[in-house]
Amino acid sequence: QVWNGKDSSGNIVPDGSYTYTIDAIDPQTNSSSPEVSGTLTVDNTLPQASLTEPASNATLSGSVSIKGSFSDTNLWYAYLYYGVGTNPTQWYGLAYLGSALTEPMPLYNWDTKTLANGDYVIRLEVYDQAYNVKRVDLPVKLYNVNIYSFSCRPTYISPNADGQQDTTTFTASITSSSNW
Repeated sequence: QVWNGKDSSGNIVPDGSYTYTIDAIDPQTNSSSPEVSGTLTVDNTLPQASLTEPASNATLSGSVSIKGSFSDTNLWYAYLYYGVGTNPTQWYGLAYLGSALTEPMPLYNWDTKTLANGDYVIRLEVYDQAYNVKRVDLPVKLYNVNIYSFSCRPTYISPNADGQQDTTTFTASITSSSNW
């Protein structure tokens, strides 16, 4: 037997706890089995979720505190992700969040220094035990000044003015214009 969460009139029943009873009667002998019963929970309500910091479309650099809140009567878990671009197709996990936070609190301290500059989306995804899911997306921009491809040639010098390896040359690439 399958129950689709609807009453005898075909309407979806309200959220709440419901008791079910199962019994069986053999039509040939008219003997019956002991009754079996239990409870189940109907939950059609999406979890609550919000991201409060950083601000939408903020430009971020370095280490950034991500703040928000989430809750549900039948909370299962929440997860914090980030995606690259304005409409990400792939998400990277930042933190598993197991307990409800009804007031905005720090969810994660995100170190953005190793990521490329550009558009990103922070996503808070909250699941309840009935697999209802609430997703909150927060677009941001990352802008970090980073040095990469650094070299020093030669690495041994003798600045004694004899014309042999008296100097060295430093080269590097950086993610923005800078005066170094």
